[in-house]
Amino acid sequence: MSLNKLRYMVFLLVVLVACRKEPQPLPAEISKIEPDPTSTIKGFYLVNEGNMNMNKASLDYLDLVNGIYTRNLYNQVNPEATKGLGDVGNDIAIYGAKLYVVVNISNKVEVLNAKTGKRLGQINITNCRYITFNKGKAYVSAYLGRVGDQPLQMVSSQKLIRPN
Repeated sequence: MSLNKLRYMVFLLVVLVACRKEPQPLPAEISKIEPDPTSTIKGFYLVNEGNMNMNKASLDYLDLVNGIYTRNLYNQVNPEATKGLGDVGNDIAIYGAKLYVVVNISNKVEVLNAKTGKRLGQINITNCRYITFNKGKAYVSAYLGRVGDQPLQMVSSQKLIRPN
């Protein structure tokens, strides 16, 4: 084998190994905990922020009555969302029958079925941060500048949607 062929093969091997793959969402994990059938709270959702620029925000659910903790519920219930929940989960709230998850760096609010976690839709809002509700309307706060700008600029409020 000539030296040029050897160099070419090493170069090709380095290129193939160095290729960056698209980040994949983590699979769901289910853990058993001690159930509390007398609990007045059936369970709760937990949004995990994840690392900035790593697309690792996740949604978990703790079922207190049955004693089941489901990590990465969003990925399990919404397999068609190939990139997962997004980048930097920042806020979460239930209003009516809908669950709202604010995903800051992905510039979106995910609207989910509050009972199942199934995705109902997405609302694009640049630099969204927090969500609140008043008289049948949802409001989202957002940065006016880009994330990381110095100094931080004033926060504005945008009317989001009218939940049913």
